[in-house]
Amino acid sequence: EECLFEFPNPTFSNNSHQLSLFPQQQQLSILDAISDLPNPTEKGIVFYDKSARCDYQNQLRRSGNLPIFHHQIKSVNSIAQKRINLLTPGGTMKDLPPHLQHPSYQKRAFRRVMDGTPTQKRGGAPNGLKRLLGDEPSLTITSASPKEFVHPIESRLLTLRECARIQSFPDWYQFAGSWSSIATQIGNAIPPLFMNLLASHINHKATWQRRLNSQGRWLGIDATKSSGKSPKLAKMLVQLEKIASAYAR
Repeated sequence: EECLFEFPNPTFSNNSHQLSLFPQQQQLSILDAISDLPNPTEKGIVFYDKSARCDYQNQLRRSGNLPIFHHQIKSVNSIAQKRINLLTPGGTMKDLPPHLQHPSYQKRAFRRVMDGTPTQKRGGAPNGLKRLLGDEPSLTITSASPKEFVHPIESRLLTLRECARIQSFPDWYQFAGSWSSIATQIGNAIPPLFMNLLASHINHKATWQRRLNSQGRWLGIDATKSSGKSPKLAKMLVQLEKIASAYAR
């Protein structure tokens, strides 16, 4: 069976005042998502001490005076804390004094792609660092986010609960496993609110048409917008093309 599918109409926009056939809400910022959470604690178990400030917070909060879990600050060494303290909103590793830039960042400054063009100087996972902008939507939450994303106002990394909030996990939800396992669970997850909307759309609005399709087909891959490719990426694309060719025969 083939689904004649279209994604739902956008519900949020960075310009909600612009005239549109489908009126949209103003996009949510990081602080819209997390500003009502209490201060983190060493054990990560906290209780609300502020009221909700927007509908998103109301939607994700627990009812009653029940505890919230996974809201602890991850400790960092003294050099990492100096980096965090110096980052201004939107700042990354490249904005720090050279003596505070991570060694991996310095090494990647001289990495070259196959055509010999130097890449932009940038730090690589897991040693990236960025202070988020409180009045803008969050960058994509990944498994590395709790080790790389700095709170927009406070000089600390995001907590697991803050990352979960940004991903739209409700506060009552408890994750199982170690700190790194929970970070991976949050970062690899499809945001629950998005999945709920998409599933509802598929269930109620998608149209279905039965068609025989005994053989699949390779749809292609758009790996990068850059004209150059790193050796590892180029090798991966060659392998994918071989797999696709074998599958098509």
